[in-house]
Amino acid sequence: MKKSILFLVICFSLAGCSPNPNQADLLQAIYDHNEDALNQQLNAAKLHHSTHLKALAYAARYGNAEIANLLLQNGGEKLLQTKGGIRNLTPIQEAVIYNNIPVYQKFIKKDPDHQYLTTLDNKGRSLLHLAMGAGAIKMAEELLADGLDPNLQDDAGNTPMMTLLKALQKNRSELKKFQIYQLFKSFQDYGMNPDIVNQQNESVRSIVEGAKTVFIGSDDSDKRTLLDQSSLDLKLLLRK
Repeated sequence: MKKSILFLVICFSLAGCSPNPNQADLLQAIYDHNEDALNQQLNAAKLHHSTHLKALAYAARYGNAEIANLLLQNGGEKLLQTKGGIRNLTPIQEAVIYNNIPVYQKFIKKDPDHQYLTTLDNKGRSLLHLAMGAGAIKMAEELLADGLDPNLQDDAGNTPMMTLLKALQKNRSELKKFQIYQLFKSFQDYGMNPDIVNQQNESVRSIVEGAKTVFIGSDDSDKRTLLDQSSLDLKLLLRK
């Protein structure tokens, strides 16, 4: 129990403030997916704007579709494009980063015109950039299916695939080779242009072609970056 409370305090602090007892109960209900407890919290008092926004962000990370729906029905719908927390993200952006597809889908249903899909963060990154940076591959597939452009560029000129490749260069990903291959192929299927250039004059093609090819059984394969280890498959895809 003590660990649970400490966890909630830490998480709510990351969202931008420290919880009072009522807020802690609210977070606990969201984390436990306890609809009855959440209903009681929502019926007891009208949530302050900032508290409601933080609750939505918390639900985007740890909630489910039913929890998200309760928050939306109680005034949360108008906050879906409001940014907050340390990272200054909207609830939808939080759901994307945490690969929470059920909550993302619930949020998007409140926007039949899909205007939320054009939301950018403070660095001009689209939802697809955020998903790729977080290694949220199922979310990336969902976003592609929802019509997000795989060729959008952020403020630095990077496309979503460049975001992933740069993470692989630094070993900042837990993706497996087959996952990287499948995701790269999906982006190709959705019209990815590998020759778009960023501000550093890099493209998807140049990043992949510049990686060191690692062959099966190579003695130093474990010393190579994740991009190096995946580069042979990606190079073959680019040359098809």
